Amino acid sequence: KVIIVCSTTGNGDPPSNAEKFWRFIKKRAHPSTLLKHVQYTVLGLGDTNYDKFCHMGKSIYRRLKDLGAESFYDLGCADEAMGLEDAVEPWIEGFWKTFDIPTSGQVLEPVKTTEVLDQAMQKVAITPLSTELATLPFLASFESIIQETKEAEAGRLPRLHEPSFNVSLLAPKHEITKTVVEVATDAMYNATTPFLSSLTSARYLTTSLSKDRTVLALELDISSSGIEYVPGDVVGINCPNDEAIVDYLLQRLQVNEFALHRVEIEAKKKVTGMPFPLESTLRDIFLYHLDLVALPKKATLRALASYCTNAIEKTRLNWLSSKDGGNDFRAFIDAQYLSIVEILALFPSCQPPLNHVLSLFPRLSPRYYSIASSPLTSPSSVSIAFTVVEYTYGNIPRKGLCSTWLNALAKPLLEKSGKPTAKVPIFLKPATDFILPSDASLPLVLIGPGTGVAPFMGFLEHRAAQTTGGPIHLFFGCRSRTQDYLFQFELEKYHAKGTLTSLFTAFSRDQAEKHYVTHELIKNGALVYASLVNGHVYVCGDGMLMAKDVQEALVTIFVDHGDITREEAENHLKQLGRDGRYVRDIWC
Repeated sequence: KVIIVCSTTGNGDPPSNAEKFWRFIKKRAHPSTLLKHVQYTVLGLGDTNYDKFCHMGKSIYRRLKDLGAESFYDLGCADEAMGLEDAVEPWIEGFWKTFDIPTSGQVLEPVKTTEVLDQAMQKVAITPLSTELATLPFLASFESIIQETKEAEAGRLPRLHEPSFNVSLLAPKHEITKTVVEVATDAMYNATTPFLSSLTSARYLTTSLSKDRTVLALELDISSSGIEYVPGDVVGINCPNDEAIVDYLLQRLQVNEFALHRVEIEAKKKVTGMPFPLESTLRDIFLYHLDLVALPKKATLRALASYCTNAIEKTRLNWLSSKDGGNDFRAFIDAQYLSIVEILALFPSCQPPLNHVLSLFPRLSPRYYSIASSPLTSPSSVSIAFTVVEYTYGNIPRKGLCSTWLNALAKPLLEKSGKPTAKVPIFLKPATDFILPSDASLPLVLIGPGTGVAPFMGFLEHRAAQTTGGPIHLFFGCRSRTQDYLFQFELEKYHAKGTLTSLFTAFSRDQAEKHYVTHELIKNGALVYASLVNGHVYVCGDGMLMAKDVQEALVTIFVDHGDITREEAENHLKQLGRDGRYVRDIWC
């Protein structure tokens, strides 16, 4: 029997590890009896906030049936928006019954906060907030967007889950035992136990003419870490939440009196994400371990509704969490990109207990940055480059969490007023395929608009130190030569010295008609095609538009210069990917 669990990516596409399987089974040449001896079932993973919900799971289920396979158990469709457990757990329960294997029948008892916490909380008086969220004046209320308060049917609500943790508040302790031990071995460093690095240098990569975009290059010291890296590797950074949001949330939950109390957190069931530290204060849990700006799931709204003392607020949150409230969820939650903290601000009667708060917030994940240096010239430091993220979403000013923190941390270096006092928790994430080929004589085509050029600076620094190597052609794009030509001095130096054979630039806003790297690729198609006879092509940057446009340009180049059909060109590019010669490091 075959059991397939499959998600959907992109515009109804299979995940990367299922591409080969999907290409095979969808071939029209297969007879309808190809899989007549196979029994199967499929669990699709999806999100009803997207148009093609569980598209690949449904497609695989239908195609296997078309090829003669027999379904021994119904298709399951898990909905991330409603909480995966609502579909997954009943599906698994029925799944085991098809094998005549009895389930445990265990019923989870509601998890209550410990007696220590209960007694402490009873002493807390509800006090008015002395701080407010910076975004609060920009947030639209429920009634200003949704005219009618509708009642959700009980059967259309996500299942209400018990808290995942048992929480104890202990006596305050100012000196918490550190869980990060600095020892000279990189094998010890990961997201849970990072190396505490010092920020040694910082500079602007954008000029003073760039008014709405700031890009920084930072250098992080790793001299005492034992960390060994190669170009293409990525550094993970554990950044904290905004302290103002943390202080607001502590007050909003009426637990600010216990901010410096030690916390014991016991998981009552298997949970995802990094474990909480064994010893920490309540404030540090909020500051370092919970993602306070994450977009809530519908199941989260359902849980919050249960703690509203105001009937209207409870009804509204239940409606937003229901299967029928999808349009209003998108209009109110998605359109404003509301966080759980902001929802608590807009629904003041909601007062969830601490143990459920820790269950509702996702864990704060590391942020990853490509290394822009080479160990041949910088063995005791790593360089990174990033945009300081600031934007307006639904008329609400938003900031990137880690980039804002790093920018503030770097201010003394940027302003030449001193050195940062705070450490940067980092760890190495080795690249698996985004690395230089072992044969340095092979041609390289590097495509990296914006900060996507960062890893290629490490590539070029490495090749310059090696002194010999094959041709390298770099395609770089940005908005303006005078504003955000990142690493201009270094790129032109490498080009002048011959490390960089060709430097093609596209400045999209320096002329009336937009000009992008894809235009430069097409313009120099013959060179790109000749380089990829035995060379490698690397793409780094935006995955929403740029990566797709670059892929389309490469297909066009193969058609135009290889005298092949579009289908053959697409297959050729896929083969380059399977051979590790077409490698992408892209993000959304």
